[in-house]
Amino acid sequence: MLEVSSQTESLLVEFKRRQDHAINAYIPSSSNGHNQTSYHKSNSRYRLLFGGNQSGKSHAAAFDCACNARGRNDHNPEVNITGRDIEIWVIAPEYSIIKSGIYRHLKDIIPEWDLIREGPRVPGHNLPTFVEVRRKDDFKTTISLMSAKGEAREKFQAAAVDFFYIDEEIPGDIWEELEARTLATGGHFSISATLVESYEWICDLEKQALKEQRDDSILCPTVFLTRLNTELNPYLDSTTVGYLKEKWSSDTLEYRFYGKARRLSGIVYNTWDDHRHAIKPFPIPYDWPRWCAIDPGIRICAALWIAVGPDGQAFAYRELYAANEPLWQVAAYNSR
Repeated sequence: MLEVSSQTESLLVEFKRRQDHAINAYIPSSSNGHNQTSYHKSNSRYRLLFGGNQSGKSHAAAFDCACNARGRNDHNPEVNITGRDIEIWVIAPEYSIIKSGIYRHLKDIIPEWDLIREGPRVPGHNLPTFVEVRRKDDFKTTISLMSAKGEAREKFQAAAVDFFYIDEEIPGDIWEELEARTLATGGHFSISATLVESYEWICDLEKQALKEQRDDSILCPTVFLTRLNTELNPYLDSTTVGYLKEKWSSDTLEYRFYGKARRLSGIVYNTWDDHRHAIKPFPIPYDWPRWCAIDPGIRICAALWIAVGPDGQAFAYRELYAANEPLWQVAAYNSR
């Protein structure tokens, strides 16, 4: 029987420890309706990972972030950057969302043998301001953890960034600044979110992704969309899932379970589709009857101008959405 030296035994124990580490334990799902693998493999500049609550989107985004930080993205080797330090920003509406979302997984997934250091703690949160990670080529990655709440836009104007990981929805003005940070780097965006707010900028990205998916001539879309169905997460309590499925309305389930935008699911007009209902403008004949429907509201006044053709088909050609405007201003809008 061969004797194993203490040094060899220590090496075997260390090898087993590293082999069993969380960075190697994560296995992305490839099932229909919960295809995390398609998100990891996509080369699109904008990757949308939309899912219901507790659908596994933050875990997938954290793993992807860790792989790109280490320069070891085996799912998508084309995005591996070599020969220089890189910058990653993880951004959420609040620090508490980063802490309970991406960072909760990230601190377990990044191996301690690749961890260089963590920055000082965010005041009031047990969360580092940044994490430095050793890359495969001996350069380093700095992962900055940032909140979009109450921050001045200037905070997001200082650096060239290679990868953005946006965890849940952020305001449109912050999103505009983040896109500007990629002018020098051509950086990539990962946006993992449950679309409770369904901001306009994120709905526009969703619509672009759906449009590109319909076009068979586009081999690598600019925007790639993956949806994660909460019901297909095997780690959730089935009794609670069933209870909430019965309790919530179909519109709530659209974004809470199935990862669809709130605006696109439609509270009133839930069959609206820009590609079906928006048409090329044309001159409206003078003899067509025209109508204006007005919903004055208390704080918001909405109006819609409609022309009706000889066959009874209606065409909405103008709209008004005035928030907190005085009556004289609303009247002025309507008279134009």
